[in-house]
Amino acid sequence: MGMKEDVLAHVDPYNKLPTFTREQWEPIMDRYDCGKDGENKDEWLGVIADYIIDNDIEFPKKKTIQTSELATKKFHQLCKAAHDQWISNVEQDNVLEKYDDYRRPYSQYGLGVLDCHPVYNVISDYYMNDLRMECGYHAAPSPMALWKDKEKLTRLLKFFYRTPAWQDGGGNINDKSWISMFRLGSYMATQFKPPVAKTIYHITKAKKILDTSSGWGDRLTGFYCTPHAEEYVGTDPNTAAWERYIILCENYEKLLGCTNPEITVYDKDDDIKRFTCVGKKKVVIFNLPAEDLPWHSLGTDFDCSFTSPPYFATERYAEGTESEDQQSWKKYGNYELWRDKFFIPVSEASYKALGNGGHFLCNILDPTVKGKRYYASDEMIDYMEEKYPGCFIGQIGMKFTRRANVSQKTDEEFSSKCYIENVWTFRKGEKKFDLFETVSLDKFFG
Repeated sequence: MGMKEDVLAHVDPYNKLPTFTREQWEPIMDRYDCGKDGENKDEWLGVIADYIIDNDIEFPKKKTIQTSELATKKFHQLCKAAHDQWISNVEQDNVLEKYDDYRRPYSQYGLGVLDCHPVYNVISDYYMNDLRMECGYHAAPSPMALWKDKEKLTRLLKFFYRTPAWQDGGGNINDKSWISMFRLGSYMATQFKPPVAKTIYHITKAKKILDTSSGWGDRLTGFYCTPHAEEYVGTDPNTAAWERYIILCENYEKLLGCTNPEITVYDKDDDIKRFTCVGKKKVVIFNLPAEDLPWHSLGTDFDCSFTSPPYFATERYAEGTESEDQQSWKKYGNYELWRDKFFIPVSEASYKALGNGGHFLCNILDPTVKGKRYYASDEMIDYMEEKYPGCFIGQIGMKFTRRANVSQKTDEEFSSKCYIENVWTFRKGEKKFDLFETVSLDKFFG
Protein backbone atom coordinates (compact mmCIF):
# COMPACT_ATOMS: atom_id res chain seq x y z
CA MET A 1 0.00 0.00 0.00
CA GLY A 2 1.35 3.44 -0.95
CA MET A 3 0.63 6.92 0.34
CA LYS A 4 -2.26 7.46 -2.07
CA GLU A 5 -3.91 4.22 -1.01
CA ASP A 6 -3.47 5.14 2.66
CA VAL A 7 -5.23 8.45 2.05
CA LEU A 8 -8.10 6.75 0.21
CA ALA A 9 -8.42 4.14 2.94
CA HIS A 10 -9.12 6.85 5.52
CA VAL A 11 -11.66 8.98 3.68
CA ASP A 12 -14.79 9.73 5.69
CA PRO A 13 -17.77 8.48 3.63
CA TYR A 14 -19.92 11.39 4.78
CA ASN A 15 -17.79 14.46 4.08
CA LYS A 16 -15.12 12.81 1.85
CA LEU A 17 -12.31 14.25 3.97
CA PRO A 18 -9.31 12.13 5.04
CA THR A 19 -9.67 11.47 8.77
CA PHE A 20 -7.41 9.62 11.18
CA THR A 21 -7.31 8.33 14.72
CA ARG A 22 -4.01 8.39 16.58
CA GLU A 23 -3.79 4.64 16.12
CA GLN A 24 -4.12 5.08 12.35
CA TRP A 25 -1.91 8.15 11.98
CA GLU A 26 1.21 7.04 13.84
CA PRO A 27 1.86 3.84 11.83
CA ILE A 28 1.58 5.87 8.63
CA MET A 29 4.16 8.31 9.97
CA ASP A 30 6.52 5.41 10.68
CA ARG A 31 5.83 3.59 7.40
CA TYR A 32 6.70 6.53 5.14
CA ASP A 33 9.01 8.53 7.43
CA CYS A 34 6.58 11.42 7.16
CA GLY A 35 6.29 12.45 10.80
CA LYS A 36 6.83 15.98 12.03
CA ASP A 37 10.56 15.84 11.33
CA GLY A 38 10.37 13.10 8.71
CA GLU A 39 12.11 13.27 5.36
CA ASN A 40 8.90 12.61 3.43
CA LYS A 41 6.47 14.83 5.34
CA ASP A 42 5.92 17.22 2.41
CA GLU A 43 5.33 14.31 0.03
CA TRP A 44 2.66 12.88 2.35
CA LEU A 45 0.89 16.19 2.69
CA GLY A 46 1.15 16.71 -1.07
CA VAL A 47 -0.65 13.40 -1.64
CA ILE A 48 -3.48 14.57 0.63
CA ALA A 49 -3.63 17.88 -1.27
CA ASP A 50 -3.68 16.01 -4.60
CA TYR A 51 -6.63 13.94 -3.40
CA ILE A 52 -8.54 17.10 -2.40
CA ILE A 53 -7.93 18.93 -5.66
CA ASP A 54 -8.11 16.02 -8.12
CA ASN A 55 -11.44 14.87 -6.68
CA ASP A 56 -12.86 18.39 -6.26
CA ILE A 57 -13.68 17.69 -2.63
CA GLU A 58 -16.15 20.10 -1.08
CA PHE A 59 -14.66 22.75 1.20
CA PRO A 60 -14.88 21.57 4.83
CA LYS A 61 -18.03 23.18 6.14
CA LYS A 62 -19.42 22.80 9.60
CA LYS A 63 -21.90 20.15 8.48
CA THR A 64 -21.96 18.38 11.80
CA ILE A 65 -21.67 21.61 13.78
CA GLN A 66 -23.79 24.13 11.90
CA THR A 67 -26.99 22.27 11.19
CA SER A 68 -30.36 23.73 10.26
CA GLU A 69 -31.71 22.39 13.55
CA LEU A 70 -29.07 24.25 15.55
CA ALA A 71 -29.55 27.46 13.53
CA THR A 72 -33.30 27.29 14.18
CA LYS A 73 -32.80 26.59 17.88
CA LYS A 74 -30.41 29.51 18.30
CA PHE A 75 -32.75 31.81 16.36
CA HIS A 76 -35.58 31.16 18.80
CA GLN A 77 -33.23 31.48 21.77
CA LEU A 78 -31.96 34.84 20.54
CA CYS A 79 -35.51 36.07 20.01
CA LYS A 80 -36.29 35.37 23.66
CA ALA A 81 -32.96 36.44 25.16
CA ALA A 82 -32.83 39.60 27.28
CA HIS A 83 -30.40 42.12 25.83
CA ASP A 84 -29.08 43.44 29.15
CA GLN A 85 -27.19 40.17 29.79
CA TRP A 86 -24.65 41.35 27.21
CA ILE A 87 -24.00 44.71 28.85
CA SER A 88 -20.71 44.29 30.70
CA ASN A 89 -19.57 45.74 34.02
CA VAL A 90 -16.05 46.55 32.83
CA GLU A 91 -14.40 49.55 34.46
CA GLN A 92 -13.53 52.31 32.00
CA ASP A 93 -9.81 52.28 32.74
CA ASN A 94 -9.67 48.52 32.24
CA VAL A 95 -10.68 48.75 28.58
CA LEU A 96 -8.00 48.24 25.96
CA GLU A 97 -8.40 49.59 22.42
CA LYS A 98 -6.41 48.50 19.40
CA TYR A 99 -4.82 51.95 19.19
CA ASP A 100 -3.92 54.02 22.23
CA ASP A 101 -3.87 57.37 20.45
CA TYR A 102 -7.50 57.82 19.39
CA ARG A 103 -8.51 61.43 20.04
CA ARG A 104 -11.77 60.13 21.57
CA PRO A 105 -10.51 57.23 23.71
CA TYR A 106 -12.84 54.96 25.59
CA SER A 107 -11.42 56.23 28.89
CA GLN A 108 -13.00 59.63 28.17
CA TYR A 109 -15.83 58.84 25.76
CA GLY A 110 -16.88 55.32 26.73
CA LEU A 111 -20.62 54.69 26.96
CA GLY A 112 -20.56 51.00 27.83
CA VAL A 113 -19.20 47.62 26.75
CA LEU A 114 -21.15 44.82 25.08
CA ASP A 115 -19.85 41.32 25.75
CA CYS A 116 -21.54 38.79 23.46
CA HIS A 117 -20.60 35.16 22.89
CA PRO A 118 -20.37 33.96 19.26
CA VAL A 119 -22.75 31.08 19.98
CA TYR A 120 -25.47 32.80 17.93
CA ASN A 121 -23.26 33.28 14.84
CA VAL A 122 -24.52 29.96 13.51
CA ILE A 123 -27.93 31.49 12.75
CA SER A 124 -26.70 33.52 9.79
CA ASP A 125 -23.49 31.61 9.07
CA TYR A 126 -25.49 28.48 8.33
CA TYR A 127 -26.68 30.29 5.21
CA MET A 128 -23.61 32.43 4.45
CA ASN A 129 -20.53 30.38 5.37
CA ASP A 130 -19.52 29.44 1.83
CA LEU A 131 -19.60 33.06 0.69
CA ARG A 132 -17.61 34.15 3.72
CA MET A 133 -14.94 31.55 2.93
CA GLU A 134 -14.52 33.14 -0.52
CA CYS A 135 -13.57 36.50 0.98
CA GLY A 136 -9.85 37.24 0.81
CA TYR A 137 -7.57 39.62 2.66
CA HIS A 138 -5.21 42.24 1.27
CA ALA A 139 -2.23 40.18 2.43
CA ALA A 140 -3.61 36.65 2.05
CA PRO A 141 -5.88 34.61 -0.22
CA SER A 142 -9.30 33.44 0.90
CA PRO A 143 -9.72 30.01 2.54
CA MET A 144 -11.49 28.86 -0.63
CA ALA A 145 -8.55 29.96 -2.79
CA LEU A 146 -6.17 28.03 -0.53
CA TRP A 147 -8.38 24.96 -0.88
CA LYS A 148 -7.87 24.97 -4.65
CA ASP A 149 -4.10 25.59 -4.73
CA LYS A 150 -1.96 22.50 -4.19
CA GLU A 151 1.19 24.31 -3.07
CA LYS A 152 -0.62 26.55 -0.58
CA LEU A 153 -2.84 23.74 0.67
CA THR A 154 0.17 21.47 1.23
CA ARG A 155 1.77 24.12 3.44
CA LEU A 156 -1.47 24.64 5.32
CA LEU A 157 -1.80 20.90 5.99
CA LYS A 158 1.24 21.07 8.26
CA PHE A 159 -1.33 22.11 10.85
CA PHE A 160 -2.02 18.38 11.34
CA TYR A 161 1.32 18.11 13.11
CA ARG A 162 0.26 20.65 15.73
CA THR A 163 -1.51 19.86 19.00
CA PRO A 164 -4.65 21.97 18.30
CA ALA A 165 -5.50 19.81 15.29
CA TRP A 166 -5.89 16.80 17.57
CA GLN A 167 -7.41 18.71 20.47
CA ASP A 168 -10.13 20.28 18.33
CA GLY A 169 -10.86 16.91 16.80
CA GLY A 170 -11.35 15.30 20.20
CA GLY A 171 -8.14 13.29 19.89
CA ASN A 172 -8.54 12.57 16.15
CA ILE A 173 -8.06 14.28 12.81
CA ASN A 174 -11.66 14.81 11.70
CA ASP A 175 -13.96 17.44 10.21
CA LYS A 176 -13.47 19.71 13.24
CA SER A 177 -9.71 19.53 12.73
CA TRP A 178 -10.09 20.54 9.08
CA ILE A 179 -12.22 23.51 10.08
CA SER A 180 -9.70 24.51 12.77
CA MET A 181 -6.92 24.34 10.19
CA PHE A 182 -8.49 27.25 8.32
CA ARG A 183 -9.57 29.09 11.45
CA LEU A 184 -6.05 29.08 12.91
CA GLY A 185 -3.92 28.85 9.78
CA SER A 186 -5.55 31.25 7.33
CA TYR A 187 -7.41 34.53 7.21
CA MET A 188 -11.16 34.24 7.65
CA ALA A 189 -13.54 37.17 7.23
CA THR A 190 -15.16 37.74 10.58
CA GLN A 191 -18.83 37.78 11.39
CA PHE A 192 -20.69 40.45 13.32
CA LYS A 193 -22.30 38.96 16.42
CA PRO A 194 -26.12 39.15 16.09
CA PRO A 195 -26.64 39.79 19.84
CA VAL A 196 -24.63 43.01 19.50
CA ALA A 197 -27.08 44.21 16.85
CA LYS A 198 -30.04 43.16 18.99
CA THR A 199 -28.67 45.07 21.97
CA ILE A 200 -28.02 48.18 19.88
CA TYR A 201 -31.56 48.06 18.51
CA HIS A 202 -32.90 47.74 22.05
CA ILE A 203 -30.95 50.57 23.63
CA THR A 204 -31.75 52.91 20.72
CA LYS A 205 -35.43 51.88 20.89
CA ALA A 206 -35.27 51.30 17.16
CA LYS A 207 -38.29 50.32 15.13
CA LYS A 208 -36.95 51.41 11.73
CA ILE A 209 -33.34 50.45 11.00
CA LEU A 210 -30.81 51.31 8.27
CA ASP A 211 -27.75 49.18 7.50
CA THR A 212 -25.52 50.38 4.66
CA SER A 213 -23.39 47.23 4.62
CA SER A 214 -25.56 44.15 5.09
CA GLY A 215 -22.48 41.94 4.87
CA TRP A 216 -22.96 38.37 6.06
CA GLY A 217 -26.52 39.02 7.26
CA ASP A 218 -25.63 39.22 10.95
CA ARG A 219 -27.27 42.58 11.72
CA LEU A 220 -30.27 41.47 9.63
CA THR A 221 -30.44 38.43 11.91
CA GLY A 222 -30.28 40.67 14.97
CA PHE A 223 -33.18 42.68 13.53
CA TYR A 224 -35.36 39.61 13.11
CA CYS A 225 -34.59 38.53 16.67
CA THR A 226 -35.56 41.93 18.13
CA PRO A 227 -39.32 41.79 18.82
CA HIS A 228 -40.04 45.54 18.69
CA ALA A 229 -37.99 46.17 15.49
CA GLU A 230 -40.35 46.55 12.55
CA GLU A 231 -38.46 47.58 9.41
CA TYR A 232 -34.93 47.00 8.10
CA VAL A 233 -33.46 48.74 5.05
CA GLY A 234 -30.10 47.45 3.90
CA THR A 235 -27.81 47.24 0.92
CA ASP A 236 -24.83 45.30 -0.38
CA PRO A 237 -23.20 45.31 -3.84
CA ASN A 238 -22.31 41.61 -3.59
CA THR A 239 -24.99 39.97 -5.73
CA ALA A 240 -24.35 36.49 -4.34
CA ALA A 241 -24.87 37.75 -0.78
CA TRP A 242 -27.93 39.79 -1.83
CA GLU A 243 -29.55 36.71 -3.32
CA ARG A 244 -28.84 34.83 -0.11
CA TYR A 245 -30.58 37.52 1.98
CA ILE A 246 -33.83 36.57 0.25
CA ILE A 247 -33.45 33.04 1.61
CA LEU A 248 -32.62 34.37 5.08
CA CYS A 249 -35.68 36.63 5.15
CA GLU A 250 -38.03 33.93 3.92
CA ASN A 251 -36.78 31.41 6.47
CA TYR A 252 -36.71 33.91 9.34
CA GLU A 253 -40.30 34.94 8.59
CA LYS A 254 -41.38 31.32 8.73
CA LEU A 255 -39.60 30.89 12.04
CA LEU A 256 -41.59 33.86 13.34
CA GLY A 257 -44.83 32.23 12.21
CA CYS A 258 -45.44 33.84 8.81
CA THR A 259 -45.84 30.85 6.51
CA ASN A 260 -46.15 32.84 3.28
CA PRO A 261 -44.19 36.11 3.37
CA GLU A 262 -44.66 38.40 0.39
CA ILE A 263 -41.33 38.65 -1.42
CA THR A 264 -40.97 40.93 -4.44
CA VAL A 265 -37.75 41.15 -6.46
CA TYR A 266 -37.05 44.24 -8.57
CA ASP A 267 -34.25 43.36 -10.98
CA LYS A 268 -35.34 44.59 -14.40
CA ASP A 269 -33.07 46.92 -16.36
CA ASP A 270 -35.08 50.00 -15.40
CA ASP A 271 -35.41 48.99 -11.75
CA ILE A 272 -33.31 50.04 -8.80
CA LYS A 273 -32.23 46.52 -7.95
CA ARG A 274 -33.71 45.45 -4.64
CA PHE A 275 -36.13 43.08 -3.01
CA THR A 276 -38.82 43.54 -0.40
CA CYS A 277 -40.04 40.99 2.11
CA VAL A 278 -43.24 41.68 4.01
CA GLY A 279 -44.51 39.39 6.73
CA LYS A 280 -44.18 39.75 10.47
CA LYS A 281 -41.59 42.42 9.65
CA LYS A 282 -40.68 44.49 6.61
CA VAL A 283 -37.31 44.26 4.87
CA VAL A 284 -35.96 46.16 1.86
CA ILE A 285 -32.44 45.31 0.70
CA PHE A 286 -30.78 46.93 -2.31
CA ASN A 287 -28.07 45.37 -4.46
CA LEU A 288 -26.11 48.59 -4.69
CA PRO A 289 -22.99 50.23 -3.31
CA ALA A 290 -24.08 52.29 -0.31
CA GLU A 291 -22.96 55.55 -1.93
CA ASP A 292 -25.37 54.85 -4.83
CA LEU A 293 -28.48 54.30 -2.71
CA PRO A 294 -31.54 56.39 -3.66
CA TRP A 295 -31.08 58.43 -0.52
CA HIS A 296 -33.73 60.96 -1.51
CA SER A 297 -36.44 58.29 -1.37
CA LEU A 298 -35.34 56.50 1.81
CA GLY A 299 -36.75 59.18 4.06
CA THR A 300 -35.44 60.80 7.23
CA ASP A 301 -37.26 58.80 9.87
CA PHE A 302 -34.86 56.01 10.79
CA ASP A 303 -34.48 55.37 14.50
CA CYS A 304 -31.12 53.70 14.14
CA SER A 305 -28.50 53.47 11.43
CA PHE A 306 -26.02 50.80 12.48
CA THR A 307 -23.36 49.31 10.26
CA SER A 308 -19.82 48.00 9.98
CA PRO A 309 -18.44 49.24 6.66
CA PRO A 310 -15.66 47.60 4.65
CA TYR A 311 -12.31 48.57 6.16
CA PHE A 312 -10.82 50.23 3.06
CA ALA A 313 -8.77 47.52 1.27
CA THR A 314 -8.48 45.15 4.24
CA GLU A 315 -11.00 42.49 3.15
CA ARG A 316 -11.63 41.79 -0.53
CA TYR A 317 -15.33 41.10 -0.76
CA ALA A 318 -16.66 39.41 -3.92
CA GLU A 319 -13.17 39.13 -5.43
CA GLY A 320 -13.24 37.37 -8.77
CA THR A 321 -17.02 37.70 -9.16
CA GLU A 322 -19.23 39.90 -11.30
CA SER A 323 -19.73 42.14 -8.26
CA GLU A 324 -16.03 42.86 -7.72
CA ASP A 325 -16.01 46.21 -9.54
CA GLN A 326 -18.80 47.52 -7.29
CA GLN A 327 -16.89 46.84 -4.07
CA SER A 328 -15.39 49.86 -2.31
CA TRP A 329 -11.93 48.22 -2.12
CA LYS A 330 -11.90 47.93 -5.93
CA LYS A 331 -13.67 51.19 -6.85
CA TYR A 332 -11.42 53.37 -4.72
CA GLY A 333 -7.81 52.39 -5.17
CA ASN A 334 -6.31 54.65 -2.50
CA TYR A 335 -7.36 55.56 0.99
CA GLU A 336 -8.19 59.20 0.29
CA LEU A 337 -10.62 58.22 -2.48
CA TRP A 338 -12.21 55.57 -0.28
CA ARG A 339 -12.58 58.06 2.56
CA ASP A 340 -13.88 60.98 0.48
CA LYS A 341 -16.08 59.10 -1.99
CA PHE A 342 -17.38 56.28 0.18
CA PHE A 343 -16.76 56.28 3.92
CA ILE A 344 -17.50 59.87 4.93
CA PRO A 345 -20.32 60.50 2.40
CA VAL A 346 -22.14 57.31 3.43
CA SER A 347 -21.64 58.09 7.13
CA GLU A 348 -23.08 61.57 6.65
CA ALA A 349 -26.01 60.30 4.56
CA SER A 350 -26.76 57.68 7.22
CA TYR A 351 -26.84 60.39 9.87
CA LYS A 352 -29.07 62.65 7.78
CA ALA A 353 -31.53 59.78 7.26
CA LEU A 354 -32.26 59.67 11.00
CA GLY A 355 -35.31 61.11 12.63
CA ASN A 356 -35.09 63.43 15.62
CA GLY A 357 -33.38 61.56 18.44
CA GLY A 358 -32.13 58.84 16.10
CA HIS A 359 -28.69 57.25 16.44
CA PHE A 360 -25.98 56.51 13.89
CA LEU A 361 -23.49 53.89 15.03
CA CYS A 362 -20.43 52.88 13.03
CA ASN A 363 -18.21 49.94 13.96
CA ILE A 364 -14.81 50.45 12.38
CA LEU A 365 -11.19 50.04 13.37
CA ASP A 366 -8.61 52.20 11.65
CA PRO A 367 -7.50 50.04 8.70
CA THR A 368 -3.85 49.07 8.40
CA VAL A 369 -2.68 48.04 4.95
CA LYS A 370 0.91 47.02 4.22
CA GLY A 371 2.01 48.32 7.58
CA LYS A 372 0.42 51.77 7.17
CA ARG A 373 -2.37 52.87 9.46
CA TYR A 374 -5.12 55.13 8.15
CA TYR A 375 -6.91 57.32 10.69
CA ALA A 376 -10.43 56.73 9.42
CA SER A 377 -12.16 56.94 12.80
CA ASP A 378 -10.88 60.33 13.92
CA GLU A 379 -11.22 61.78 10.41
CA MET A 380 -14.85 60.71 10.15
CA ILE A 381 -15.70 62.08 13.60
CA ASP A 382 -13.85 65.33 12.86
CA TYR A 383 -15.90 65.81 9.71
CA MET A 384 -19.21 65.04 11.42
CA GLU A 385 -18.49 67.25 14.44
CA GLU A 386 -17.47 70.18 12.24
CA LYS A 387 -20.63 69.94 10.18
CA TYR A 388 -23.04 68.84 12.92
CA PRO A 389 -21.64 70.17 16.22
CA GLY A 390 -22.47 68.03 19.22
CA CYS A 391 -23.59 65.02 17.17
CA PHE A 392 -20.86 62.71 18.50
CA ILE A 393 -21.84 61.34 21.90
CA GLY A 394 -19.16 58.69 22.52
CA GLN A 395 -18.23 55.13 21.76
CA ILE A 396 -19.61 51.74 22.69
CA GLY A 397 -17.09 48.94 23.05
CA MET A 398 -17.61 45.47 21.58
CA LYS A 399 -15.56 43.03 23.63
CA PHE A 400 -13.35 40.50 21.87
CA THR A 401 -11.77 37.61 23.72
CA ARG A 402 -9.11 36.57 21.22
CA ARG A 403 -5.71 38.19 20.92
CA ALA A 404 -5.57 41.11 18.52
CA ASN A 405 -2.75 43.23 17.16
CA VAL A 406 -2.80 45.78 19.93
CA SER A 407 -0.15 48.45 19.54
CA GLN A 408 2.52 48.76 22.24
CA LYS A 409 0.86 46.32 24.63
CA THR A 410 2.40 43.26 26.23
CA ASP A 411 0.66 39.93 26.42
CA GLU A 412 0.63 40.21 30.21
CA GLU A 413 -1.11 43.56 30.10
CA PHE A 414 -3.58 42.34 27.52
CA SER A 415 -4.57 39.28 29.54
CA SER A 416 -5.88 41.46 32.36
CA LYS A 417 -7.71 43.89 30.08
CA CYS A 418 -10.97 43.99 28.15
CA TYR A 419 -10.09 44.35 24.48
CA ILE A 420 -12.73 46.12 22.41
CA GLU A 421 -13.60 47.17 18.91
CA ASN A 422 -15.06 50.66 18.74
CA VAL A 423 -18.62 51.55 17.80
CA TRP A 424 -18.57 55.30 17.21
CA THR A 425 -21.94 56.73 18.22
CA PHE A 426 -23.80 59.84 17.02
CA ARG A 427 -27.20 61.29 17.84
CA LYS A 428 -29.35 63.58 15.69
CA GLY A 429 -31.56 66.39 16.95
CA GLU A 430 -32.56 67.71 20.33
CA LYS A 431 -34.51 64.69 21.50
CA LYS A 432 -32.18 62.81 23.84
CA PHE A 433 -32.27 59.80 26.13
CA ASP A 434 -29.70 57.72 27.95
CA LEU A 435 -28.79 54.70 25.81
CA PHE A 436 -28.35 52.64 28.97
CA GLU A 437 -31.08 54.20 31.06
CA THR A 438 -32.57 50.84 32.06
CA VAL A 439 -29.26 49.61 33.42
CA SER A 440 -27.73 50.97 36.58
CA LEU A 441 -24.27 52.49 36.55
CA ASP A 442 -23.18 49.62 38.77
CA LYS A 443 -23.74 47.31 35.81
CA PHE A 444 -20.92 49.11 34.01
CA PHE A 445 -18.52 50.25 36.63
CA GLY A 446 -18.69 47.50 39.23
